[in-house]
Amino acid sequence: MKEQNPFSLYDFFGYLIPGALCLVIIYFIEQLQNGYDPQCILLNMTFTPSLIQSIILIIVSYFIGHILNFLSSATVEKYSFWKYDYPSKYLMSINHGEKYFRGPFHIQLWRFMVGIVLFPIVIGDYFFGNKLKFKDIYVRPLDVFLIDSIKTKAERLFQKLNLNRPLHQMRSYDYHRIFAHYVLQNSDAVNGKTSNYLALYGYLRCISLILSISFWIAMSNMIKAIWEYHTIREYINGQIYVTTFILINFFMCYLSFMAFMKFYRRYSLENLMAIITMDI
Repeated sequence: MKEQNPFSLYDFFGYLIPGALCLVIIYFIEQLQNGYDPQCILLNMTFTPSLIQSIILIIVSYFIGHILNFLSSATVEKYSFWKYDYPSKYLMSINHGEKYFRGPFHIQLWRFMVGIVLFPIVIGDYFFGNKLKFKDIYVRPLDVFLIDSIKTKAERLFQKLNLNRPLHQMRSYDYHRIFAHYVLQNSDAVNGKTSNYLALYGYLRCISLILSISFWIAMSNMIKAIWEYHTIREYINGQIYVTTFILINFFMCYLSFMAFMKFYRRYSLENLMAIITMDI
């Protein structure tokens, strides 16, 4: 097995770009609030930092990217688990069996707070995912033949590893973690694809959180601006660009979430398919 590189440029940019994007979006929203139109903002975004300033910006963006990666795993990824379960479960057509707000009060409170932060995702997921069935794109299960094939190889793998776990209890344990480690140790060909999917879904998870936060920043700025205008006409003329940004942000946020779910699914699917094709 090839040794895994704990750090790479791909990982570096995976943290750097979300952090830099977060700073750019905050600046863009503030300029919109000051009355500048988007074309003017883009034309005047000329910044020629010195070497020291560039290094500081890179460090700050990279640091923010790490924070966003952690926060997105505690919000966006948690929401996807609470709503749909792990991809390894719904790919195997194992029903979730839990409601979003099920559990003790502090769990329900935490889930409510996450739902508020991810409001664009939650609303988009409700209307587009549930009502228009967009969720079938990223949470559809495998066909019966593939599910049976995975179970057959899983049983052989458990016997090989001396693990006594009956297949009818797959709902109750994290079998995908076992599959992923086995594939990592025994299939160099698959590791490249799974690493790419892992990086992509982590990157898109961060982008989903950034767009959710920027949605609330834009909304708060727009609400503040309501008190500064005396008539509806003045308000509409003064906030047309902010309103447009909020609508675009809303749709881009849900699209980012869909893309995150897509690559989250592909990462798990790649490990499951590798188990089928490996000689166990």
